[in-house]
Amino acid sequence: MSQLADPVILAIDTGGTMTDTILIDRRGHFVVGKSQTTPQHEASGILASLRDACRQVDKELEDVCPGLELVVYSGTIMLNRLVGREGVTPIGLVTTAGFEDTLRMVRGDVQSWKDLSIAERLHAVSHFPPEPLIERRFVKGVRERVLPTGHVMIPLYEDDVRDAARELVRLGAKAIVVAFLCSFANPDHELRAEELVREVLAEAGTDVPVSLAHRIHPVFGEGGRLNSVVIQVYAAEPSREQFRTLRREFEAAGAAAPVRILTNYGTMVSPEYDRLVHVVKSGPTGGILGAKFLGDVYGLGYLMATDVGGTSFDVGAVLDGKPILRDQGIISRYWVNLPQVAVDSIGAGTGSYVTVDRVTGRLRIGPESASYRIGTAWPEGGVETVTVNDANVVLGYLDPDYFLGGQVKLDPERALAALTAQVAEPMGVSAHDAAWGIHNLVNLQMRLFLQNSLLGMGFGPEQFHVAAFGGGGPLHAAGYTDGIGFAGVMIPAWAPGFSAFGAACADFGMRHEISTSIYSPPRPGVRPGPIALSIMQGVHQMLPPGLRAQVDERVERGEAFEEAMR
Repeated sequence: MSQLADPVILAIDTGGTMTDTILIDRRGHFVVGKSQTTPQHEASGILASLRDACRQVDKELEDVCPGLELVVYSGTIMLNRLVGREGVTPIGLVTTAGFEDTLRMVRGDVQSWKDLSIAERLHAVSHFPPEPLIERRFVKGVRERVLPTGHVMIPLYEDDVRDAARELVRLGAKAIVVAFLCSFANPDHELRAEELVREVLAEAGTDVPVSLAHRIHPVFGEGGRLNSVVIQVYAAEPSREQFRTLRREFEAAGAAAPVRILTNYGTMVSPEYDRLVHVVKSGPTGGILGAKFLGDVYGLGYLMATDVGGTSFDVGAVLDGKPILRDQGIISRYWVNLPQVAVDSIGAGTGSYVTVDRVTGRLRIGPESASYRIGTAWPEGGVETVTVNDANVVLGYLDPDYFLGGQVKLDPERALAALTAQVAEPMGVSAHDAAWGIHNLVNLQMRLFLQNSLLGMGFGPEQFHVAAFGGGGPLHAAGYTDGIGFAGVMIPAWAPGFSAFGAACADFGMRHEISTSIYSPPRPGVRPGPIALSIMQGVHQMLPPGLRAQVDERVERGEAFEEAMR
């Protein structure tokens, strides 16, 4: 690491607890920096982490930044904002009349039950659906209807839009989403509604962001589509200005390198990218890409990537040298039809809160977390509830004088007192037995989740290696892999900064996935909308020469282009 020459790549991972940076030179040598995450001003934590990396190679920030050629960001700040319900609120929604309850009803079979514990699935009395991110009184239906073909069945009632916008302004909406049914096939109504909403905002002398669904996520499937759009406005858009601030901070330090963001599916985009919801899960994606890189280096095609962070335990797989991609999934209990690397998570991390159930007298870990505040062992964090970190400090697994490389000093006696009062005494055991029980229980939760993730794909463990990383990966790996029968366990020396390392392994370039939907009408004579027609024309250019000639011949005989394409 000390042989690092002038670095050209800076990769970043902002987790719920720590911010990691990795500087890489042209020979592939690298050094990892760490600092506490600063959610309200991400740039502060990132620059502090970068300074830590610079100190390890006797350089200053101003010496490194001018030579950078690429800055790539990944992180879980947006995801944590969604999990903690700390996004933009209130949001107003203008949608097609009759579909005002889509957010509450969307895919109830999936959205209401997935990611719940086994106990909550078995006993419906403890089951509850996720609360929509937009209150019902902020949802306004307007009369309009576009068919999946793009054909207008009911014209837009413009007075309805004006009335809806005025009411949302009166209620104090801080952002307005316009999402009409089938606007992916014909966006004319959304575009006109945007004009009307902005007119009302101007009349009221206010200015709030207006987002259109067809620009953010133009795909079929109203529930997942609407969730995706709302998640962008609620949780992702607040980070856009953070990215711009980060870019300005780097420019002030002399960096001319472009700032790119890792997507959910492993490519990079600009902070100005319209579909910012495509980067919400960039942090977990970085870890999977890093595991793939290790597999390529060591000739291992099958790996389970396991990330133990301060907030969650994330699991993903590499099969035959390739990460698994999905076109839909759950983000914090909300079903979305977004492209993403397959990563599943549970709320079991080193910062997870530990409590004793008052009814059963049993330990309960997570899913709530102290996040970057670590636990009661760090007095400055203000945490009063015991965490897994506290148990590890009491057991001696964490050096209280060298947490975060010595940047954070922990108080073992404070952790011991809190653990005794909150866990040991209520359970009638010694403090050290309680700490050992917490350590084993969180390992068990991780082990069961890892095993179920593997078996759920239809594989046995014997051909898989485990890549264990994250701040708590090396500490807990022996516990959560014990007895499963994996082919091997790999713990990178740079495990605490591994997701940042994985971000640097992503495909470079302004690549992104464009998703849209085309509906082929059952009746002749119904023309497709402009988006569907333009896609047909693009597909026409990619047809094999013989097939393209057949289409052209049918058009010459007088058939409509769209009928010839079908």
